[in-house]
Amino acid sequence: MKRVDQERDRRLERGEDEAVLAVIDGGELTRKHKPYAFLTRWFCVLLYLLALESAMRLREMYTLRVHQADLPKRTIFLDKTKNGDKRQVPTSSVARGLLEAYVAERKLAPDALLFPWWSGEDAALSATSDFLSKSCSPTCSSRRALHDLQREAPSRLFERTQLSETQIMKITGHNSQRMMMRYANLRGSDLAAGLW
Repeated sequence: MKRVDQERDRRLERGEDEAVLAVIDGGELTRKHKPYAFLTRWFCVLLYLLALESAMRLREMYTLRVHQADLPKRTIFLDKTKNGDKRQVPTSSVARGLLEAYVAERKLAPDALLFPWWSGEDAALSATSDFLSKSCSPTCSSRRALHDLQREAPSRLFERTQLSETQIMKITGHNSQRMMMRYANLRGSDLAAGLW
């Protein structure tokens, strides 16, 4: 069967950040079959906020090892990316603060994985992605929050910074303007605010 490309354009609505974090803080995601209990609040909060603050993809985040985050330089070096290219991702002060606190509290060694879900085996990558996408995506109006953040984070970079399109593409890892524009879903109301 031919794969149909269903482009999503969903962005987080006002107050949805807080709602997602409240679900995580509650420790349990209500689902159709059985509730999913979060392993710890820290894991899910960090994964969610790191996605929002860095525009990294799910697999890029859960395969991170501590030594890949150069906190003094505010960068994360990615050697496993969707398109196969290596890249450095700058981190915001929010992401840096979260990472510093998380690593210090857990006393993680430099070669340790930041997150507990992946075994470190390449054969388990798809299963881990599926698990996190289906089980660990808490949001009030959509179970696909982590995927929605692939639209939200680049859009926020356009709206809240003075970075050029080329600079944002370096952060997100998009190789073409066409692909970048699929992920940058700018709100008409925000664009209208910039008009006379």
